[in-house]
Amino acid sequence: MADHQSSRTYDLSPSVTSALGAAYDNMLQSLDYEGTEFLRYALACDLMKAAFAGERDPHRLRERAITFVQKCLHPPRLVPNG
Repeated sequence: MADHQSSRTYDLSPSVTSALGAAYDNMLQSLDYEGTEFLRYALACDLMKAAFAGERDPHRLRERAITFVQKCLHPPRLVPNG
């Protein structure tokens, strides 16, 4: 039977992990509160997803973090069907 697990490995350079950490830490420091554990986890996952997809720019990672948290804290309202 074939192994269905991916053999792909993700290797992020020290500069990328530094940019990820800076975007994550900066976002958490800018919040008025610590945020929930789930929000912190979800933010970390979203930033890692961007890095694995090839994003390397620290400013874009920070902007992505801001956008992600804003969407989490202020999700769009659902409009009921008429």
